[in-house]
Amino acid sequence: MLRQWIADNNYPDVLDVGAGQGICAPHVGDISYLGIDPSVPLIARAKERYSRPGVDFSVGNSYDTGLADASVSAAFSIGVWFHLEDLDRAHREMARVMKPNSGLLIITSNPDTHSLWMESFLDQVTEGKKVTGMSMLPTGKLSKDIFYLHKKEEILESLVNNGFTITNTTTFGEEGSIGLTGSIWLAIEARRNSRE
Repeated sequence: MLRQWIADNNYPDVLDVGAGQGICAPHVGDISYLGIDPSVPLIARAKERYSRPGVDFSVGNSYDTGLADASVSAAFSIGVWFHLEDLDRAHREMARVMKPNSGLLIITSNPDTHSLWMESFLDQVTEGKKVTGMSMLPTGKLSKDIFYLHKKEEILESLVNNGFTITNTTTFGEEGSIGLTGSIWLAIEARRNSRE
């Protein structure tokens, strides 16, 4: 999906928000790529594994990318948005760093299958939309996790209120890539509105 989205839109550069250890870097083709993540060890590993001309990594996050205004042609984030408490803050930061008419792709948990996601949590504690507990990683290890049960409408409304036009939404993931079954992923495509 990521490769197709980039190819369909012919972006010259892309920002990966929540890049982790950089596993998406090889899938963007020959365009300029910057991956940001709040984890210093993961950014170091990403640099070690994937750095090459046109590919770079730095410490940053969805609330504070560390980038200049209107500096990227496209941005994407995979498996991060359900960890964010403040959608408006993240969407304001995306709007700030993105050029007018640039594209945004968010792949996050499908709210219609949040009950399936919660099945992977052990010792879960729910406070409003926030769920904390231990979850099973695909590697079979337990990890402390925080998950926010955002509704699809909340995400879309926040994007629109912060300068984006929604261009497409779709669900996918029937095979349950993280050990769950059902359309567990929601992909949201949006375009940064022109600045006034």
